[in-house]
Amino acid sequence: RLFQITTQEIRRLERLVTDFLLFARPRRLDTVEVPAIELLERVRDILSGEIRARGARVLVEDRSGGASLRVDLEQMTQMLLNLLNNALAATEETGRPPEIGLLATREGNRVVLTIEDNGTGIPAEELEKIFEAFYSTRKGGTGLGLAVAQRIVQGHGGMVQIESQPGQGTRVAVTLPVAG
Repeated sequence: RLFQITTQEIRRLERLVTDFLLFARPRRLDTVEVPAIELLERVRDILSGEIRARGARVLVEDRSGGASLRVDLEQMTQMLLNLLNNALAATEETGRPPEIGLLATREGNRVVLTIEDNGTGIPAEELEKIFEAFYSTRKGGTGLGLAVAQRIVQGHGGMVQIESQPGQGTRVAVTLPVAG
């Protein structure tokens, strides 16, 4: 039990340091072209152990027609990990089986990566603050995850939009330009 707690705390501290460094010192983009769906599958696979441990069901769907994005793979992975971790955390203590959808959709010359959960949702008064650095409502939260996510997406010429219904869940849409 002590080993498990220690491991969880090490992971939490790693995320904190990574988020803080990304926020404090943004890096130059080192871009590669990658299919949009592969980004979503990658973060699902990275968090597969956590997903299993929480008994969550994560569905990945591609409606992008195979569209690719030109992204810094490390930064984009970090951004999506932050969003998927938030979705997993939001599904705790709802009394419902955790369900998260990861969807890639093409809209003209843009691709929308969507992370949707059936979690607790976010009250309207908090939605206005969630991208502020160090703002968090979650116990043990750093308040950097969404600030870092927004900065990474904007650095790629995209935008982040969040829709949420308290008690029903949250939908995060990351819109990015198609490669080429």
